Amino acid sequence: MKAPPRQVATLVVVTLALVGVIGYQFWDVDPADGGAVPSQPLSTVNTDRASTVQVTNVKLEALTARHEVTATPTRDPFRYRMPPPPPAPPPPPPKTPETRPQGPRPPTGPPPPERITLKYLGFAMGPNGTRVAVLHDGSARPPLLGKQGDVIAGRYRLLRVEADNVEIAYLDGTGRSRLGKGQ
Repeated sequence: MKAPPRQVATLVVVTLALVGVIGYQFWDVDPADGGAVPSQPLSTVNTDRASTVQVTNVKLEALTARHEVTATPTRDPFRYRMPPPPPAPPPPPPKTPETRPQGPRPPTGPPPPERITLKYLGFAMGPNGTRVAVLHDGSARPPLLGKQGDVIAGRYRLLRVEADNVEIAYLDGTGRSRLGKGQ
């Protein structure tokens, strides 16, 4: 029986890996060697020099002697320093004497215009195709009629006439209002 090529290839790869690991374990190479030649080999080092070095006297009794205890340290490296105190609050603003109004103020400029009280009832088509607005002032008098640009009731100017609203203002141009049907 012949082994499939896939099994043969796997067996070859595993065998090569095993041989590589075993070879690495038995390889005699010093990894710290680095392959560089030392600048001063050990054989040329002067061994006499190491024996001629003099050691000064060490006072061993000074190392074991008891010394006076110093004052309590003022700084403890194991504690955090105290946070600074919070800043003082700002001073209150100076008080100003209260001033009371001296009565009603005089009006400045013209008084605001009164609200236009007309009601827009609808429109009618004139003989030349212009729209004629039908307005009513709430009195028993008949409705007021006017087309765009006309003066109504001697006080108002009809600025625009639309199907569902009109734009109207006082003669001087103030108090411009838009009146819708039934308003």
